[in-house]
Amino acid sequence: MGRVIVLVALLGVAGWRLMQPKIKTASMAEVRAVLPKELLETLPPDVAAEERYKKLIALVSSLDEEELGTFASTKTIKQPAATIYARARAFWVTHPSLCNDIMSILAAGPIQWKPAPNSTLFGNDWIPLSKCKTFVKSVTTSARLYGDDKQFNASIKLYVMAITLSDRMIADGCPLINCFEGVAMEAVLVRSLDEALLGGGFSGGNCRQLLATMGPSPLADNYLAVSLRTDFQEYALKFIPDPTKNLKELIWSMTDGSPGGEFGGEENKDEPISGTYDAIETAKLYAKIYSASMSNARQPFSRVDKTIFDDLDKDAKTLPVKAESASKQGFGSTWDRWKYRFAMDNGQNTLGRIIAGGNSAGNESQSAGASCGWRALRDATRIALAARLYRADHAGKLPPTSDGFLSYLGAWPQDPFNGKTMIYNPTKEVVYAVGKNLVDDGGTFDVNVSKSPDVGLSVKR
Repeated sequence: MGRVIVLVALLGVAGWRLMQPKIKTASMAEVRAVLPKELLETLPPDVAAEERYKKLIALVSSLDEEELGTFASTKTIKQPAATIYARARAFWVTHPSLCNDIMSILAAGPIQWKPAPNSTLFGNDWIPLSKCKTFVKSVTTSARLYGDDKQFNASIKLYVMAITLSDRMIADGCPLINCFEGVAMEAVLVRSLDEALLGGGFSGGNCRQLLATMGPSPLADNYLAVSLRTDFQEYALKFIPDPTKNLKELIWSMTDGSPGGEFGGEENKDEPISGTYDAIETAKLYAKIYSASMSNARQPFSRVDKTIFDDLDKDAKTLPVKAESASKQGFGSTWDRWKYRFAMDNGQNTLGRIIAGGNSAGNESQSAGASCGWRALRDATRIALAARLYRADHAGKLPPTSDGFLSYLGAWPQDPFNGKTMIYNPTKEVVYAVGKNLVDDGGTFDVNVSKSPDVGLSVKR
């Protein structure tokens, strides 16, 4: 009997060992040798820029977010304009030097947006970022309200600050999430500014000031690429050499903390991960994804080569799928869990393929689309400002072609979605890019830029 017990125990241990992940790690030097040099290049730290960032965050974080929210949230916008305006005016009276203080920080030079220490993947300093987001909304709301009240100098001052701050949130070197937040703020800002322009009242000088602030940036096309590189770099160097060193963070990043994800999610975070892993093979696959992403980030949306990502999708379909019942209790769920682990442990680099593709390919279309939408909205706003100036100089009329705007813009903007010129329709009085569907829908706009058929603005009086 004792021998049987020992034999069963040995078989059990052997079986358990077979079920353990087969992890082949590598040194950081070995992984770096496989990755593209561009991915490994880091900018030297800019101490002064980091200090400006800390100063800005400290100033914005010192504000009462609830107080800001009383006139910046979507709920309060539904209240009478007079009530919201009274709250906004009270806030700025209470903080008389706030606008000048922030503009002095922004005017001093670049703001180095840095990941928070000991933060989760991609290093999002969520609390300060949330404060900045609320603050930009508050500034934008205030600017529109001051414009409605015919206080145009105060309105323009606040708009200039909102534009500058949202630009800094899409600053060179920031993590991708900051880029997304900045794009969202830019969309809010543009809609508010569009309403203000349609309402009239801004002088030619006001429009020129705004147009200068929103001038074309030589870095505009590079923002997405730099943001992606920041994320790729952190992810590659953190997880590829040995993913087990950051196991909890890896599980969280791959599942967003949701149950039933690739690695079991929050419910099963204490279960060992399953799968085979080869660090060098994963690094090579990651390098291919990175190179494709960098190429895509610098091209119009229509030229995005999705071949590598289509291959990843096909490859992902060959990976074992965890049964929904595996996250439940009982004999059946235990059996499903063991079947899944056995399949994962007997596939080629199953864990590595999930790591390489999960946080890279999934964001590609979304990130490229968001970047294009932001650039299209920004250029449409610049054209709308130029339209105001042209009308003032030509008895209220619009030019018959886009050439009439060139003296105000310098050059006619490119449609970031298809690489052609943005569309100007003087009859409908609209200017727009074709949007993610790459079809000219005649200037049909939606408040949600990501779902809008076309992306642009009206240039009506």
